[in-house]
Amino acid sequence: MAASTVNRWTLMLRAADMDGFYDAADQLRSKLLQHALIKDRSYHLKVRTLPLACATAHLAVMKYPQCFKGNELVDYLVYSEECSTRAEATMLGSSFIMFGVMHHVVDDHLFKDEGLFYRFRRDDDTFLADKRSYRILIHKAMHIHASLHASGIMIKDRDYGARTFRRCFIGRELVPWLIVQELCRDKEDALALGSLLLQQGFIRHVTDDHDFKEDYLFYRFCVDDLQAPDALAGDEAGLREVHMNIEGVRIDENFVLHGGVEEQVPEPPPRSLDFEQVLRNAYSMQMRAIKSLPWFHDVCSREEAERRLQSFSCEDGAWLIRLSGEVCS
Repeated sequence: MAASTVNRWTLMLRAADMDGFYDAADQLRSKLLQHALIKDRSYHLKVRTLPLACATAHLAVMKYPQCFKGNELVDYLVYSEECSTRAEATMLGSSFIMFGVMHHVVDDHLFKDEGLFYRFRRDDDTFLADKRSYRILIHKAMHIHASLHASGIMIKDRDYGARTFRRCFIGRELVPWLIVQELCRDKEDALALGSLLLQQGFIRHVTDDHDFKEDYLFYRFCVDDLQAPDALAGDEAGLREVHMNIEGVRIDENFVLHGGVEEQVPEPPPRSLDFEQVLRNAYSMQMRAIKSLPWFHDVCSREEAERRLQSFSCEDGAWLIRLSGEVCS
């Protein structure tokens, strides 16, 4: 079986080559203009007048300048061989939104392979990626996203009631984690960073019902918020491979941001080929994340609980164990 290839966009994100990523996005925008895919569009909205007893419907025409349809962008990316599948193209569209290249015309949707209207931020003067503060935020978001996945326990599928929310983390677990990782000075700083990540579209509440809070609320990185297209719903291996292409974005775990007006965003170090060192770093990161939690959130048997305690060697007694049927006072 032929080895799968990684598209150039993913390679740039993996290397943290944001200048190359934004230059390539500008070139893509120019090509879409040449093919007349970016243009003024109208949306016919059915409106009903009150009272309901004698309601009448009429069409209101909403006009949106300089926009394109999500499914047309996916068509172009696949046709031009920028992406090999529609799932991969949809993931790329999601990364365009995450890194501030484009957005939904009224900011009501993430990127979808549907006839929704999107616009490049350069076309409505909302492009922020040429500002140093936004670039620093991007580097922080990439680092946090990669580190939370590497922890193995922070981002996972979680159940609430009868629903399962995929690839999400908990607000009250992220706050102490940010402090332990020395990405934030204190609780107030961590809450401010979480709020900023949500406001800028890097993360979202799983049902869009809450701002960022230090509470038992589920949040998800927008790049992890994709659903499998119907045509590929059974292709779990292929979807997992595409997802890992985007998850491959990495910043050095010791990445530190310093103050100073004149300082430039540092170049990322070359990627290490020492696989054992990568495993050691991932294990160390996982242990730090576990120790930052007030307790282990899970349901398991007594034997499994004992195995976990022995495997992690928590000699300081920092674990809270509750047997089934016990009530915490």
